[in-house]
Amino acid sequence: MKYFYVNLAAHIVVFIALIVLMLVFIGRNQKRKTKHGFIFFLPVVLMMVSVLDLFLFAGPRILDIDNMVSGTYQFEVGKVEETGVFNNTIVVNGKTFYVNPLADIPEAGTNIRIKHTEHSNYVVELAETTTDQLNDIVEE
Repeated sequence: MKYFYVNLAAHIVVFIALIVLMLVFIGRNQKRKTKHGFIFFLPVVLMMVSVLDLFLFAGPRILDIDNMVSGTYQFEVGKVEETGVFNNTIVVNGKTFYVNPLADIPEAGTNIRIKHTEHSNYVVELAETTTDQLNDIVEE
């Protein structure tokens, strides 16, 4: 859970830093201190990057704060299709889940049961299952 909160704080800090940079460059543009033409459009680029960060990373994690506090989670059962380069993501049933990179991450092809948050797909608990257990869970 600590990884979730640290990751949330990091994305909020990145979002705020992008907004501050955007405001600084808007001020420079208004005072006509911009010397290069491409820097004139930098606030627009920073705005687009900050909105993407908000919608893809910070926003879903903010929505999941309630789920983490109340302990309300979703479950997913399936086979690991691939793991991320930095061991912080796994793909199960075509969905990407975010995992603490310091935790033990199963290899591709392993049957697992995941307890995760609803919006950001942050994995709270990860357990390997056998094929028999997987079939029993699917039949339920």
